[in-house]
Amino acid sequence: MSARRSSRNRDRPAELAGYVHEGLRRLFKGNEAEVRSMLDAPKSEAVPELIDRCAGVMRQQDLNPEMFLGRFFSAAMMGKYCETVGKSSKGGAGALATRCVAHWQKEFADMKAPVRASAAKDSAKSPAKKAAPPAKKDNKRASKGKKEKEKEEEEEEEE
Repeated sequence: MSARRSSRNRDRPAELAGYVHEGLRRLFKGNEAEVRSMLDAPKSEAVPELIDRCAGVMRQQDLNPEMFLGRFFSAAMMGKYCETVGKSSKGGAGALATRCVAHWQKEFADMKAPVRASAAKDSAKSPAKKAAPPAKKDNKRASKGKKEKEKEEEEEEEE
């Protein structure tokens, strides 16, 4: 039996981390025509709109940046980009995608995601909301039920 998903969240693009946004921007530089044809985007669309389209695809298909790059971008394009940033251009699309995103995480770690034009309009209409404090990371056992904890403890004792 397959799980059903709500289609409400698929209409708006996913919020990309700053490093992913900047990495895609740099990857697209010089490759705009290939990206447009891949996304079936009109020639008039600029790079920020292409990035928004990519975010929408990632959200719709529930992909992380590595999976998205590996599935939709050519190994040749990513290999060329890796060479320009001083990384190895060897490997398949999956390996190159992982290498690109790892580079972005290191290089652009402190970048904030830019505000999309549509998001700025929405925030101007709605009253300001206070940001929720960051969630604390719980260990694996804290999120499990009592029976699951007991089972794990028994397995650990047997080892």
